[in-house]
Amino acid sequence: MTVVAVTGISGHVGRGLLPLLEQDPTVERIIGIDLVPPAQGGTKVEFHRADVRDEGIVALFQGADVVVHLAFILFLRPGQPDDWPDEVNIGGSQNVARAAAQAGVRRFVTLSSLLAYGGRPDNPIPILESYPLRGRLDFFYSRAKVMLERFLARFAREHPEMTVTILRACGVMGPRADPDRMAGYTTRPFFAIRNGPPMQMVHEEDVATAIHLAVRRDLPGAYNLAPDDWVKMADVMRAIGWPVLELPYGLVRLLTSLAYRTGRSLIHPKMLDELRYPIILSNVRLRAQGWAPRYSSRETFYAGLLLPLQGKRHVAGEAGAPSR
Repeated sequence: MTVVAVTGISGHVGRGLLPLLEQDPTVERIIGIDLVPPAQGGTKVEFHRADVRDEGIVALFQGADVVVHLAFILFLRPGQPDDWPDEVNIGGSQNVARAAAQAGVRRFVTLSSLLAYGGRPDNPIPILESYPLRGRLDFFYSRAKVMLERFLARFAREHPEMTVTILRACGVMGPRADPDRMAGYTTRPFFAIRNGPPMQMVHEEDVATAIHLAVRRDLPGAYNLAPDDWVKMADVMRAIGWPVLELPYGLVRLLTSLAYRTGRSLIHPKMLDELRYPIILSNVRLRAQGWAPRYSSRETFYAGLLLPLQGKRHVAGEAGAPSR
C-alpha cells in the first residue's frame, strides 16, 4: 500500500488528482498539504496547513512513499515585485525536494512547464525532452521552471535512491480553472496576434492521469505533457462564435499590458513574449509509458472557455451592450 503526500492539494491540478488517488485501491493514505483545505476532501485525506518554505515540512513526509509537489504561484498581480514568487516557486520547491529525500521518500513528482523551453523563433515543432531549456530568466514563471529543473537534475544525481519525475506541461485548462486565470481569454473581442503561433492546451483530467501514472510507476527524468494536436487561438475563438480581432504583436502586447496593469487580466505581458513563438511539445515519450490524452487541444479549449464565455454572453444580454 502507498502513502502519497501532495503539496498544493487545494489548487487546480491538486483538485483533479485527488479523486484518482481516492479511487486507487493501492493508495492507503493521502497527506494533503496547502494553506487552505481542499473544497472537497476524501476518506483517505489527512490535511495539514503548511507552507512549502517551512523546513518543518519534513515531519509531514514521514511515512510517505511518494511526494507530488504542485504548490506554485502562477500569477503576479500589478505592483507585486517580480522576484517575490521565487521564494515559493524556487526556494519552496527546493525545500520540498530536500525534505522528501530526508524523509526517505521513494518518488518525487512535480510539474514543470513549456515555458522552461522558452518561446524562440527557431524552436522545432514539436519539441523533444532533449531540447535545451531556454526560458526567459526575466519572467518569474519561466525563471522558476528553468531554475527548478536545473536544481532537480543535480538533486536526482545526488539521490539515486529516489525517482525524480518532471512533467513538462503545456497550458492546463478545464472546468476547474480559476475564473481569474480565464479573464484574459474572455475579452470581447478577443485580441489575437496576427499570424500568431499554434498552441497546445492539456485538459486537467489528462494532467491528473499523468501524475497518477508517475505515482504508481518509476518514471525517471522529464516527460512532456501535452495532447497530440495544436491549434491557433483565433481559430478556436471563431469556432465558438466569439469575435476575434487580429492585430500586430506590438499592439496586442500593449493591450495585454494595459489589461494587466488595470487588473482586468492576470496574463503578464512577459508571458506574451514567451508565447509569441511556438512551443509545441511532443508527447511520444510519455505515451510510450502508457499515458494517452483523452482530450485534444481544441476540446480542452472548449471545456475551459465555454463556461466563462457563456457567462459573458449572459451578462452582455442583460446589460444590452457588449461585455468587456
